[in-house]
This record gives sequence, C-alpha cells and structure tokens, in this order.
Amino acid sequence: MKEIAKGKTFQIKTKNTMMLFVPRKDTMTLIYYGKRLSSATDIEKLWGQTSRWFYTLGGNIQETYPAFGGDLETQPDRQSMNVHGALQSIHANGDPTTEWQIEKIEEVKDQKGFKHYVFSYKDRTYPFFAKQHYRASFETDIIETWVELSHKEKGDVRLPRMDSCGLKFRGLSNRYFVQNLYGTWASEAFAAESEIPRGGHLEFDARSGVRDAWGNNPSFMLSIGQKATETEGNVIAGALAWSGSWHIDLLHDANDDLHIYAGAANLSGPYILEANRTLTLPKFLLTYSDKGKGQVSRNFHTWARDYCIPRGHELRSILLNSWEGAYFNLSDQVLLDMMDGVKRIGGEMFVIDDGWVAPGEFTRHNATPA
Repeated sequence: MKEIAKGKTFQIKTKNTMMLFVPRKDTMTLIYYGKRLSSATDIEKLWGQTSRWFYTLGGNIQETYPAFGGDLETQPDRQSMNVHGALQSIHANGDPTTEWQIEKIEEVKDQKGFKHYVFSYKDRTYPFFAKQHYRASFETDIIETWVELSHKEKGDVRLPRMDSCGLKFRGLSNRYFVQNLYGTWASEAFAAESEIPRGGHLEFDARSGVRDAWGNNPSFMLSIGQKATETEGNVIAGALAWSGSWHIDLLHDANDDLHIYAGAANLSGPYILEANRTLTLPKFLLTYSDKGKGQVSRNFHTWARDYCIPRGHELRSILLNSWEGAYFNLSDQVLLDMMDGVKRIGGEMFVIDDGWVAPGEFTRHNATPA
C-alpha cells in the first residue's frame, strides 16, 4: 500500500462521476457525489459551503462511516449523539458508543482500470478499528465500498448493526423517489416506485437466509428531484452484493438530506466479534447517472460483464429446459423427443428440471411440499 497525505480535499474519480471528501478535525467527511467536476472553483465552492454546514446543529457531520453514539462534552462540534449510524458496537466493557478518528489513507495496488483506496479509522478510546474501502471502476462509473472491522479489546465486541455503508448527501433536493424490485416464485422482479416523505424513510429487506432476493431485490434506483425516465433525470443507484439476509434503509431527513444505509441483517442478534479477528462486510455498489435510469442499468451490466461474470462477453450456449415442456411427466421418450427437437433448431444444451428424482420415498410428482 502507498500512504496518501491527508490534504484539504480527497477525490475519487471515474469517467463521469466523482466523490469528494474533506477532512474535519480528525475525521473524513463526504461532501459530494455526482457528475464529475472539472473546475477547481466548483470544488472550492463545495468546500466553503461545507465549512459553514459544520457549525449547524443536528448531527451534520457527514462522516464516511458514521457510528452510533458520541461524546458531546469533548467533541461538541461533531453533534453525533443522535446519529443512527451505519455501525452500532457494544465494547467488551459494555460501552455502546464508538467515535472514529482517521489514522491514514492508503492506495492499494489493483488491476488495470481501478483505483482502490482505504481509509483507516480507530476508536478514540478503545483498540477498535475499521478499514473502509473504496474501489472505483473508471470506465463503468461503479464504486464498490465495504468495511473491515477488528479489535484488540479484552473481550468480545458485539455488533447489533454492521452496515456496509452509511452515506449522507446534503441537500440534493426536497424530493426523492425510490424504485425497487420485488416479487416471488413465478412473479419475479416487479418494479415499484415511491416517494420518501420528508422526515421519513423507506426500508426494504430480505429475511429468508440464503435466498437473498426472495421478496425483495437488494438494489434500488433513487431519482433526485423528480421521477427519472430511462433517458432523463439524475439517479443514484445502489446494490448490495450479499447472498444472505439484508436490509436497505433510505432516509429523507427534515433538512432534506439523504441517508443511505445498506448491509447484512443481524436477525438472530448481535454478531460476536472476537479479539484479533477481522470481519469483512459485504460490498455495496454505487453508481450515478445524469442521463436517467437506462444509463444506471448499463453501468451495472458493463461492470458485471467486464469484471464479475466469467467470460462475460461470450455468447452463451442455446439451452432448452425440460420444465415447461414436460413438467413432472418425464420418460425416456419424452426427453429424447425434446433433445432431438432442440437439436434440429440449433440448440446446444439440454437440462432436465424438476421431477428427475428416481422412484422411491422422496420422489416429487408435483409441486406440493412433502
């Protein structure tokens, strides 16, 4: 890793977008995410506005990884006592508060086309640590972020809440609209869109264990100001890369600030983090478009094909699945007829779906649970 000096501003850039951070006291704050700024004047203007925001009341410090709690007597300007935060930790001695202070910023060597930075934090009082990663794909405008948590306390640290991100965007608009996907078996991926009322929030989740998208999909598109179309509008979109239970919470506060929390859900109680162990939280993927929802989709699709899916740009084999043609009524002749038929029209693969289990106690003849 290469350590980076903590200067007046710190920028994470992709081809069309930018994240802008500024130091405040002993923490790093996120003050901008959106269309890439080319003018130093624009950046300085943001810095000046943010400096004034720090002196208003109501928990306005936009820490990059906010935690529950704080000490108003020793740090009155941070106003963090009422912050919900992305993280809630109960230290080994029972103290339920965490106050981060930035230790260093480093750049990690990564594959071509990526910039990878790590913000290292330590709790002000306890040997409790967080490494917050930002990994930006230049060409696709996708930014991945996740956190590694560890400690050297004399007992276990309990984590009732451990979100992968806690983003706060100040005053983007007075209206926000969220589109999410929901559904169930045979009715997948229906789209719903709702406005987040001022002072309110929208939360959606999945509580089905490893069936992460059963009921809801861990992603969203958020239109700023008015509902975006496929080709027009400003959109922030996110997706949580996690195959277990999860939650995403979007808050529109009384000051018109937007908060985004996303992470694994602790449905069975606090996660127990032992000393000298590292917990790596799921990745949260973020992108921005000023050209509507269609560009958001293309950003995610390109990122997945280029960097996530093996052979993502290769044509797939033409496949026939037995299900709709045969359901549970399988026989040698039925299957051979289907194979011969798909071969004649250029098919290359055949899959036997449900109903293939050999006769016996556990044979499935229909979709009724045993």
